[in-house]
Amino acid sequence: MTGRLRRGALLACVWLAGCSAARPPLGGTVEDTPATWGDEYEGLLADTDLTDADFHAARTAFAADALASGEGRVVRATAAAGPVAARYRDSTSGRAGAMAFNTRRLGVVVGAVRASLGEGALLADARDAAAVQPRGARSADGLRLAPSSSTWGSSPGAGVRVTLAQVRLAAGAWRDWDASDDARAFVSAGVVQPRASVYAAVGRSRAGAGAGSLCVAHVSRSAFVSGEMGAAADGARGVLRVIVGEGGAWRALFAAGAPSAAADPAPATPASRWGGALERRFDAGGVSGRAMLSSRTRRDGSGVQRRQRAECAGSLAAPGARLEVGVRATRESEAFAPDLLEGAAPFTSHDELRLRCLLRAHEDAGDGLRVEQSFRVDVIVSGTGPAGRVLAWTGRVRWRAMDGRVHASAFDLAPGQLAYTGRAVLPGAATFTTLSRSGVDLSASLSLRLPLGAGIGVQGIRTAAGDARLVLQAALTR
Repeated sequence: MTGRLRRGALLACVWLAGCSAARPPLGGTVEDTPATWGDEYEGLLADTDLTDADFHAARTAFAADALASGEGRVVRATAAAGPVAARYRDSTSGRAGAMAFNTRRLGVVVGAVRASLGEGALLADARDAAAVQPRGARSADGLRLAPSSSTWGSSPGAGVRVTLAQVRLAAGAWRDWDASDDARAFVSAGVVQPRASVYAAVGRSRAGAGAGSLCVAHVSRSAFVSGEMGAAADGARGVLRVIVGEGGAWRALFAAGAPSAAADPAPATPASRWGGALERRFDAGGVSGRAMLSSRTRRDGSGVQRRQRAECAGSLAAPGARLEVGVRATRESEAFAPDLLEGAAPFTSHDELRLRCLLRAHEDAGDGLRVEQSFRVDVIVSGTGPAGRVLAWTGRVRWRAMDGRVHASAFDLAPGQLAYTGRAVLPGAATFTTLSRSGVDLSASLSLRLPLGAGIGVQGIRTAAGDARLVLQAALTR
């Protein structure tokens, strides 16, 4: 009886507040919300290919929604029919979209694309340009043009891929959004065996400069080795990547090279990067987690940047709940190039320790009613200054056609300390917000599923600075 009263009170409070949880009718659950350390999303918030991942991954033939917030707006649509797929986004930052046709032997893409080649010595997805370990950690390919719905990091263009037995051919051309007279084009050919692949590519970079590269990769049950050598207008470049123990309890990673600093084969300041990581995953007695040591160094004309990191995180699952605990220590240093006037090279260093505890709980009360809660505590220690703290709570109630969430974060951070927290957001709004100094961040949303695949949603946000915002959404999913 007490449990029913508690659930009823929580449902009544959320309903009367006009708020609740919503990733409506598209989206995940509180359990799916990632627990962020505080730097994973830096520089990526504007990337709609990431923030719209749930929307475009929906297993539906058609989905569209419109979201308005003050002077801001977002209109999105995605559709799929057999091998044909399309995505589109129109917002205050611009319009972007693409159409793709994919079968085992033929692939065609037209619209906004992200171009990449081999290991990125000449051409890399902008999201991988500064990473030692790219997102495709255990693969190497020739020219790839991926469809995008973001104006950030993409280019208008078109590409085609043909697979004939073990031979893969690809060609593509693209340009900058604001430079119609400076197109780039590449072609690649490769031979793919079960354990090895070889790709060669040639093309035209910016200002008509030629470029070419050769990429070789070998894979076994427990190791992956890939290397690329390329030549462009600013000289030769090379990248080497080695992964040992992929898929096992232990994994070691090493990467080094001098890829394109601008993710494009154009004259740029020479840059070299190298780094490695050692990872241990464990799962025993209901406790699972991982420990990792990593180091990354980047050198270019402005100086040398280094980052060393040690982290350990584990989780314990129980019926209806999961506890996650983690600790991360980071040291970052940067030595700038010598100043001709000062006669000395400036040097900066920053040490940081982050502790995290996250408790997720859910309960299915029957009759379609599900209650979820998430409690999070972060402690941040940097240098010799005071410790920063973040307390966050998210509650979600789903009942039949209603999906609601309310979120509150209270934080007290020292100057220079940052934290990230997830808001109770409607799809299309910023999923994470940056916290600094002291204050309270509040967000609440409510969505309803309507007949014929329609849905509506409303969200209210109030930040620590006192800014208030109302977000409205209409959606259609078939």
